[in-house]
Amino acid sequence: MTALRQLVAGAFISLTLSTQAVAQPARPSYQPIRYDEDWSRLCDRSLHEDPFDPVKCVPLARANWFLTVAGETRERYELVDYPAFGFGPSDTNGYLLQRFLFSTDWHTGTRARVFVELQSGLTHGRNGVPIPSLTDQLDLHQGFVDLVPLKRTRHELRIRAGRQELAFGTGRLVSAAEGLNVRRSFDGVRVIGRHADWTWNAGLYQLVKRNRRVRRCG
Repeated sequence: MTALRQLVAGAFISLTLSTQAVAQPARPSYQPIRYDEDWSRLCDRSLHEDPFDPVKCVPLARANWFLTVAGETRERYELVDYPAFGFGPSDTNGYLLQRFLFSTDWHTGTRARVFVELQSGLTHGRNGVPIPSLTDQLDLHQGFVDLVPLKRTRHELRIRAGRQELAFGTGRLVSAAEGLNVRRSFDGVRVIGRHADWTWNAGLYQLVKRNRRVRRCG
């Protein structure tokens, strides 16, 4: 019964109205949520400007089939005085936080897609017991399948199932928590519909509990 309440509590429905047309640039750009990126235009090699452009759109055997390979690293140094109002362990030397992300995005036509992302969050030189929001040596951060049963000029229906990042509104309730060393993701099913300027989301999610058997690094 408890597990059922936790699962149902993760249900979320949102509606968004877009009232302003956004011009699509000739070259795609990086997004806070990596699966929102569409690098298909870089299959045209004449648009390559960056040394990493060749791996952003790798054409596959059929038309509209391509692969994107991406990665990210973040280095952050922290020094916290009197943590937990003086009850936590102090560290006058500070500590280093590292986060590594590696993803692959497989587009098999315009109606199917597989996205996979690994995450590693490391802590060096921090006193005290490692905590999951800072340290998770290696984990499956995202892994989902996108299916698009309806795709037209002004209408689209997308079903996304698996582990995924979510971000709604200001991100206070549902977000990937960029400020943490280990980003958050959710297990569940999401239905995304678009009708003209309206976009709606409906889903059933559960927050992923990171590996608690974390080990201190450094």
